[in-house]
Amino acid sequence: LARALKPVRRMAAGLACVVLLGSTVGWASTTGLRAAPSPCPTRSARASRHSSLVVASSSGVAQPADPIRDVTLRWVERAVVGLQLCPFAEAPLRSGAIAVATSTALDEDALLADVEEQCAALLAQSSDDVATVLVAAPNLRANFADFQDGLGALEDEDVFAQAFPAFADQIMVVCFHPEHQWAGLATDDPVNFEKRSPFVIVNLLRTSMVDAAIATGRTVGIGERNEARLRKTGIEAMRTMYAGLFAADPPPSPQRT
Repeated sequence: LARALKPVRRMAAGLACVVLLGSTVGWASTTGLRAAPSPCPTRSARASRHSSLVVASSSGVAQPADPIRDVTLRWVERAVVGLQLCPFAEAPLRSGAIAVATSTALDEDALLADVEEQCAALLAQSSDDVATVLVAAPNLRANFADFQDGLGALEDEDVFAQAFPAFADQIMVVCFHPEHQWAGLATDDPVNFEKRSPFVIVNLLRTSMVDAAIATGRTVGIGERNEARLRKTGIEAMRTMYAGLFAADPPPSPQRT
């Protein structure tokens, strides 16, 4: 399935922020979600053999050790919130509204199965209880070009609907990759860090929440502000920050501007 997806792009750069963390509607559970029966038995069978999910929230309640969850939440706190790349991010982070699902998928088909499971789990819950899920896949080693042509194409609503018809018009995704590169930018342009992550991360959010965020008008100009802020921060500071995500003690953070 991953090879069949087409790399179509319709999402503006600024919208990545909205989909990343959505609104401040919280996630109260610390035990994680378990999906309803999958509408695609073939992919689910592959997932049961090749990957598994450990789901946790950003709540302060004590949880089993999960270094991938910790790195993912550091990324949200230090990069997304610390650099003010998303005006919607800080409140759900502080209130424990962000869920991290750690996938052990080794290939895109296995990760697609995990994404499907989390889509079903998200819709099985009330929107008052579940806001967003970050599916982290640290073992997936796809280069960015292949990733963009496969999983990354799910950002297009038509491609997503083809892959997951049961969730069309209800869930949308934004995909993050350690080597993300915007078209027309050099590899070492710091603006690429707008969608770079410590490892592959697929974010799931209810379409209704994205529409509500856009309706507030707070998404206008996000892309331009992020570009200016990241260029002012500079490539070396961004590289240092991302290297520090894998350590509990952060390096000196770039100043907010």
